[in-house]
Amino acid sequence: FELPDARRYRSALQRSEAWLLQPGESLPLSAKRKGAYVVLSGSLAAASPTVTAAADDAAEPAGDPEPTRIFGQWTGLRGLPLNERPQAREASVVMEIDEAELRLLLTDVASLFKVEFFRPLVHAIPSVSDAASDALDPAIRRSRFRLFSSGDAIVREGDYGSTMFFIVAGSATVLAPGGAGTFPLAQGDFFGEIAVIAYQPRSATVLADGPCLVMEADRQGVSDLRKQSATFKELVQRRYRERAMLTQLQATTFFKGLETSELEAVRDIATLELFVPYEPIFFQGEEADALFIVLNGQITVVQETDKGPMPVAWVGDGDTVGELALLPEISGTDRRQQTVTALQRVDAIRIARSEFGELLSRLPSVKEKLTATARQRMEMNRGLQAEAGQRRSEALAWMLDTQHLAGNWVLAVDMDDCIRCNNCVTACESVHADGLSRFHWNDMRQDEDVMPHVRFTNSCQHCEVALCQVPCPTQCIERDAATGAVWIDYDRCIKCGKCSDPSQGCPYGSIYTVPTPDVRLRKLPPILQWLEGLLPEKLTHIEVGGTRKGANYPVKCDLCHALPYQACVQHCPTGAVFRVDGDRQFAEALAKPKGSPRGNRPADDPLPLYVTAQWEKPPVAGRPSELSVRIRKEGPGLPIMPHRPEQGVSGIKLNFFLQAPDSFRVGGGALRQMMLPLDAPHSEAKYGVTEKTAGSYDLSLVAYQGGLYLGHLDVKAEVTK
Repeated sequence: FELPDARRYRSALQRSEAWLLQPGESLPLSAKRKGAYVVLSGSLAAASPTVTAAADDAAEPAGDPEPTRIFGQWTGLRGLPLNERPQAREASVVMEIDEAELRLLLTDVASLFKVEFFRPLVHAIPSVSDAASDALDPAIRRSRFRLFSSGDAIVREGDYGSTMFFIVAGSATVLAPGGAGTFPLAQGDFFGEIAVIAYQPRSATVLADGPCLVMEADRQGVSDLRKQSATFKELVQRRYRERAMLTQLQATTFFKGLETSELEAVRDIATLELFVPYEPIFFQGEEADALFIVLNGQITVVQETDKGPMPVAWVGDGDTVGELALLPEISGTDRRQQTVTALQRVDAIRIARSEFGELLSRLPSVKEKLTATARQRMEMNRGLQAEAGQRRSEALAWMLDTQHLAGNWVLAVDMDDCIRCNNCVTACESVHADGLSRFHWNDMRQDEDVMPHVRFTNSCQHCEVALCQVPCPTQCIERDAATGAVWIDYDRCIKCGKCSDPSQGCPYGSIYTVPTPDVRLRKLPPILQWLEGLLPEKLTHIEVGGTRKGANYPVKCDLCHALPYQACVQHCPTGAVFRVDGDRQFAEALAKPKGSPRGNRPADDPLPLYVTAQWEKPPVAGRPSELSVRIRKEGPGLPIMPHRPEQGVSGIKLNFFLQAPDSFRVGGGALRQMMLPLDAPHSEAKYGVTEKTAGSYDLSLVAYQGGLYLGHLDVKAEVTK
């Protein structure tokens, strides 16, 4: 019963009936039968599978996905008869939950109750049945479970959406576009994956045939399942190749204008690949194995030199990476000349080297375009040593270090126009009922090469891939489809603090938490109360005058989600406060470097550090092992050269990504953030890693400063029986 606000449930739970059953005594089923029965202690037995209160999450269910824990009308979805009277096998305590409260537990709240109830049903879906519980449970937590009646539209043709659907129980019908017919969807089928991957409108309308329960998974949940389930990955890839790959290939620069038969030849040899934020795509010096065409997201290209990594460019939708090493007649080598890593979640089309040569021989127009691009990139590589190239690389390094490049709404202040009136801060405080400012004046960063006289705050940038959403157990962090604003629904927030934890959520420090007693809820000013009455939504999702639970009250910029304007921008009398689209406007700034001295950070003053990684004990198959990562100011280890922090910052923040084979389970995810205080000799973090099969495995520990790649360390895992 992990609840967001116990007050909402306390009175209902107090009205609920509970029984202490002695061995052999039957459960007195409610005459109304509108609730469910939860075994709080002990165990029951019935003609159907056993119900028990003992949780053995380490054991994978075999065959029929039991044990289960809940009886009642809702459990008819699990095939359990409703007319049975289970008997206690031992002294047991059983409680009945009202139907209304049960619906909240199973739909609105991503609770442990929800995971326990739906896990057997989701495990029964063939496409994801091979995913382990530790991979499937987070997807269940993040998903919405929705019950549709007969004839209800689950999705409609032409609508945009960022979720896909699994039919958990019941069935549905797909209405093909243009009246081309219908086809059925049965329990266990899924749909909507093309809209999630290809960012395309829904291609068909889907109607529920009768009572139909669906799991609606968001992009992050879908990405997790694609990474963790080989069956699901293959099915999604097959459908994408059949339904969307031709359209997206046609939209790229290299394949635009090709005949359908030529595009089909490309499609038949291509595969769909997914890379999560910070995941390496390939390292410099490796033998080339494929060409990648970016469908969505951002990746960075870095040249590793004797003086350290030198950022070259970032690559986005429709661009390619990896063609240089596949064209040795131009590059002079078949080895990778740069290291390429994902800055955000990236979907890419992969064409293997074994197919690449034949493809170019069949499609001379594609060969011509790729060859021209390869020559341009070779010229860029040669120009990196020139003054202009170095200046551009330094500016890009700063943007990757600060991670402003990932933001869609970076908050900035032109200090030449700023009169220090503080209206931006007071306006922010006024429009939020808790009276807390989301404007981070105390953490400003600046670089004159990028945008002269402009300082960037550390307030939320509303990233396209919002990492703060990933660990949220109640999905209370939402994105506005129209504006892209990432905001917190405080009605569902349980104050767990995961979104602000850099090792789990936002790695940029854009969310801070305060103890509950420090939150002073207050009434809105009269003018805003009047404005609130004109809007369909409240100005805030915080109940004024209400009590708050927990000590991790999260505070972040919500882009004034429910207002028709942004308060900090609107109330600046000189127009000094403005928002920057990181991708587009930083690209413009890089195209016109100013050449002036760098702002508040020395250009050539790196701080050498050394990274080591070692197993605490030799890894044993099927058991958790610990990989200890340390950063020191003295060797031995992998030497990295991060930039010194700005004045006033007490330490160096580094991000680490552990790249491991798909069979590895990495507790808490592959991404870690470590802080090395300037006055400390070392810092340490640990990965919990499990591999079920004995053998020798190669892992890589990749180091970043912000989003700036610094280097990688090869790690050997000798897993014994």
